[in-house]
Amino acid sequence: MIKTLKGEHHCGRDYSNRHATSTYLSNKFQAKVRDDSGCNIPGIVNETRRLFMLDISQKKAARTKQKALEALRGNDMEQCHKLRDYVATVKNFNPDSHISLQIDRRNVEERATFQRIYYGLGALKNALGRDANENMFPISFAVVEVENYDSWSWFLRELISQMGRGNKRMAYTFISDRQKSLVYAIEELFPESEHRFCLKHMFKNFKQRFKNQDLRDMFWKVAAAANMPEHETALANLARADRQEGDKLTAAEWFKRLPPKLWSSAHFSIVCRNDTCVNNMSESWNNYILKARGEPIITMLEWIRRRLMQRLLTKREGMLKHSGTLCPNIYEKLEKLKIKARNCVAVYGGNGNLEVDGYKRTNVVNLEMKTCTCGHFQLSGIPCVHVVACIQSRKLKFEDYVDACYHREVYLRAYNFTIGSVPSKQFWVDSKMQYLNPPLVKKQLGRPKNQRKKGPEEPTNQQKASRKGLGVYCRRCLKSRHNIRTCKSAIHPKSKLYKAPKVGPTASNATSVASVSQEPNQPISGANQESQQSRSSKRKQPAATARMSRLQHCGSKRSRK
Repeated sequence: MIKTLKGEHHCGRDYSNRHATSTYLSNKFQAKVRDDSGCNIPGIVNETRRLFMLDISQKKAARTKQKALEALRGNDMEQCHKLRDYVATVKNFNPDSHISLQIDRRNVEERATFQRIYYGLGALKNALGRDANENMFPISFAVVEVENYDSWSWFLRELISQMGRGNKRMAYTFISDRQKSLVYAIEELFPESEHRFCLKHMFKNFKQRFKNQDLRDMFWKVAAAANMPEHETALANLARADRQEGDKLTAAEWFKRLPPKLWSSAHFSIVCRNDTCVNNMSESWNNYILKARGEPIITMLEWIRRRLMQRLLTKREGMLKHSGTLCPNIYEKLEKLKIKARNCVAVYGGNGNLEVDGYKRTNVVNLEMKTCTCGHFQLSGIPCVHVVACIQSRKLKFEDYVDACYHREVYLRAYNFTIGSVPSKQFWVDSKMQYLNPPLVKKQLGRPKNQRKKGPEEPTNQQKASRKGLGVYCRRCLKSRHNIRTCKSAIHPKSKLYKAPKVGPTASNATSVASVSQEPNQPISGANQESQQSRSSKRKQPAATARMSRLQHCGSKRSRK
């Protein structure tokens, strides 16, 4: 029985509903999170209001996103439990791969904890190579608990088991960011290999100690000189520019503290056929896998494996379309050198020797031995500007003087393998081994950082010019080291804020104007002081008194007439 009925309602809509929990909303937003895992929290709040006419807090939106991600990918605990099954499945579909899993077990009774994994398919702690087109070529990567000597030694031992240690005729060349633990590990495990320091990281340390811009410019001349005479001359010029004063460390002594084979191009080995002295490939790789870094372990490994699988196929198909003998980037580099070679003149001297005059010096090139006195030809395996001038003057083919490691055939041999596909977890191999616990991670304060920490002189925004290093000038007095807010000086006549005083037709007005334009610190003459006092007294007179004074002045003029 209906006792009371109110047919019309004039109350507002209620946008709150306690039944709309984060668990309920996570099921509704799984498709959105699957398509865009980086969707922001305010977007989820607005989408909830638009679709369901509900107001939720940002904390509930964050829980909604987290539960949706866990439903799609699983959490760290679940993925560590399945890690052994995943490794067995990858080995089953990629029999040539090298995957090693290391666990931490304190006693037999406790369940083991995941510690490290080495993935020998592509490149977090990573080993990167350079292909024939001078692009990065991932070799292997590893996930470890912390970067120290123990973890680097373990990584390099796994790399040796995958690729071998090398020898004097075919040794490896490592480029690192001068990390001490890695330096000691390479010296111990790869004694025959060459190790280079990244000059970009060295220059960063150099700038912190030496602030003179001239010394900073000489840094690159010392490090990049590819022959011994130029290197010694640049080092001597650096010593003269920064002389010894007491116990102060000079720039030349700073260089001599390190063995020159680690940073000087003139001391690099020519076996590698590469003149790279910066570690930009690692920076490129870190940016390449940036989206996967914060994911659970299996999700991250699968993201990297799939990207590498697609990369290998794309690179190989792109090079198959190229018809030249050399790789495209090498042809592009040679074209730039041809333009620079216009300023060089090559003179043939017999026995394959040519003298090349250009750029205020003379270099000797031997085309048969493939050498140049500048050193760049032997170091990189690509003709330098002097060799290009010789090849053009003798009308020879450039392909015959480029090292074989830059040829198209070598590139295709390097990419002549594939990474096998891995099915979803429903089809994984059952390893029949005990589950692993996730590692104990100490949560740091603040939001996790996804980007590397930039140096003090690096621009934070590439689209906006930085004002760092520019002087500050005052618009009022046109002096430096302060602005108009703190300026107490007089306005400079050339400033835009300066207003010229109005000059009257009479001599008295001219005298008063001159007195006003004087500097505040200059003394005022007697006549000017009297005129200023009369003008100030006139301003203080009331209106009636001023009119009476004007009438008296007119009466005195009539009496004179």
